[in-house]
Amino acid sequence: MPDKETLAAGLARIRKERKTALHAWLVASFVLATVILLSTQLQTISWVSMLVLGAAFLWAIAAGLIAATAECPNCKKSFHFHGDDYFTTSFSNTSAKKCLHCGLRLDGSNIETYGL
Repeated sequence: MPDKETLAAGLARIRKERKTALHAWLVASFVLATVILLSTQLQTISWVSMLVLGAAFLWAIAAGLIAATAECPNCKKSFHFHGDDYFTTSFSNTSAKKCLHCGLRLDGSNIETYGL
């Protein structure tokens, strides 16, 4: 069983990954709105703007996948997927506030019951 410091560090990593995914989607949405606005004003779309838009959405998708596949620091299973693997999962919730396997809360409020 991991100690409290390891659990706290793992939960901080999960929170950071989720925040990065949120920021990536916000940036991608802003880039999309900017490309649409510029293309309507200029009556054309340049390949550079499409390249930037594609890169922003690839970054958002990658950040989302990294956050969604986070590993629980306590049980070492997926924090957001309830099941043994990602393909046969019975339930997934990427906004879960606690591990779907062991119940460790993301804010660390019940870390005393899990840490040594």
